[in-house]
Amino acid sequence: MEKPATASQLLRPRLVDVARLAGVSTATASRALSNPDLVAVSTRKAVQAAAENFGYKVNLVARSLRKQCSQAILVLIPALDNQFYPEIFHGIEAGAHRRGYAIVLGFTSRDHWREQTYLEILNSRRADGLIIVDPQVRKQVESGARGPVPIVQLLDAPAGAAATVRIDDAAAAAEVTRHLIGLGHR
Repeated sequence: MEKPATASQLLRPRLVDVARLAGVSTATASRALSNPDLVAVSTRKAVQAAAENFGYKVNLVARSLRKQCSQAILVLIPALDNQFYPEIFHGIEAGAHRRGYAIVLGFTSRDHWREQTYLEILNSRRADGLIIVDPQVRKQVESGARGPVPIVQLLDAPAGAAATVRIDDAAAAAEVTRHLIGLGHR
């Protein structure tokens, strides 16, 4: 015989209730909600319908504790005074969202204290990786990051930066020139 539900359990739908309503095991219900490609379409639909019926939502905090990942990426930008930064951020956010990640945006203002604060987010594992749009921050991050943290530097990378995404300025200039000449400009 099952134990009676506590008051808090009555208020918050549980995965076991979703599984029972869908006629599957708790593990299958979890898999259907977390990794839907791993279960049959009919099972996925039954679990999703049961979850919707109960108003069940996956507890992302519990999942991050269990998996030991936050599903968040920290992005450090010096400021928004350059119209180029919002465009970069928009692309980062769109790509992260497609892969199930949230973005934590940090404005460093090239302030040492702010940089340290954001570094603590990494060290406390509240972000799974870091994208740096300010090359001046890289050295401090590398010296202060504890443990292996994926770091990608955008644009101007200091010498020795491991993972870097850069623009090929010469190729971009050549393409712009060809385009303008193609339009008849001199």
